[in-house]
Amino acid sequence: MRVLVYHTGTEWSGTARAAATLGRLLDASGAKVTASVRPDSMVEERFAIEGLDVAALDLEAGFREDVQRLRKVIGDYFVEVVLVTGAYEHRVAAAAIRLAGRGAIIRRLRSGERASGRVVDNLSARVAPAGWIFASESDRHASRLPSEALGGAVVPLGVSTEHHDAVRPVPRSAFSFTGGGPTIVCVGDSEVRRRATALLRAVSLLLPRHPALRLLFVGRGTDDDDLRMHAAALGITRVVRFLGERRDHLGIMRSADIGWVLADGDEAAWGCLDFMALGVPLLAPANSVARQYVADEITGILLAQDDGPESAASMTSLLANTSDRRRMGDAARSRVAREFPESAMSEAIVDVVGRARDRERWRR
Repeated sequence: MRVLVYHTGTEWSGTARAAATLGRLLDASGAKVTASVRPDSMVEERFAIEGLDVAALDLEAGFREDVQRLRKVIGDYFVEVVLVTGAYEHRVAAAAIRLAGRGAIIRRLRSGERASGRVVDNLSARVAPAGWIFASESDRHASRLPSEALGGAVVPLGVSTEHHDAVRPVPRSAFSFTGGGPTIVCVGDSEVRRRATALLRAVSLLLPRHPALRLLFVGRGTDDDDLRMHAAALGITRVVRFLGERRDHLGIMRSADIGWVLADGDEAAWGCLDFMALGVPLLAPANSVARQYVADEITGILLAQDDGPESAASMTSLLANTSDRRRMGDAARSRVAREFPESAMSEAIVDVVGRARDRERWRR
């Protein structure tokens, strides 16, 4: 089978990582996979690292130009199924498939995202056959698919614990920290500055009793100036580093005594899965995507309120008890290996692509 992964974002996000991982897994299953992404971007670089054949799009093309370019790629590579990651990509792919006279679409929704039957999605589904995939059963059940959709299926995100076992920690000295002490690593996204109040307040409350405590922010948007100003207002900039997107993010996460996930969507899902596979106990808001992955009080702690004192109390408990942290970390690794393996992600996407090729197999 011949599959095209179509993603127009230029930043390396959780959604881009999901698309690249799905492409890699399909390629490993024997499919011929091509990726269409923007040239000279972090996304193009990372897709190439995954071993995917990249057919670059025009950097600043409009809708019509994207449709014509994608139509040519579909024809040149004899594409049977196009995997898209958003509403714009869906519109472009639907028009390109209609013009090419071949192919079907698989529309992937982000973790926590639900189909709502929007007009634009209904129109795209009428132009070209499309199936929809979700990151969880709860997302699927809460969604309303377009009436013309082929159907919906769940393709959960998953990770390889063997891959994570080989990750080595980045030392504290790499961030100009000296001496020992506990390290908290927070995974964020472009909206982290709106969610970080409780964490920053908690660190400021803990520092008098834990002066060696250090905090690292990593991920897209975590080098934001507003986030730095917030830390400065609390007087804790000397113990905080704002790292932004890093290629060695897994090594940074491995160095954590406690993980904290303040992202949403796919970034939150990957953050939870990565910390769990690395054996790091984590904290996250109970009203976030993290609740799909974190077993409260077993593999981590789900915080019911966005509250500094409550967060500080939870961290104090974990910081004071090394055995509890080790127990939670071991349970987290066991849970991700059992319930969120990369192999399950592979089996699910291979099945869905097969259904998209032979649409008689698809059952709603």
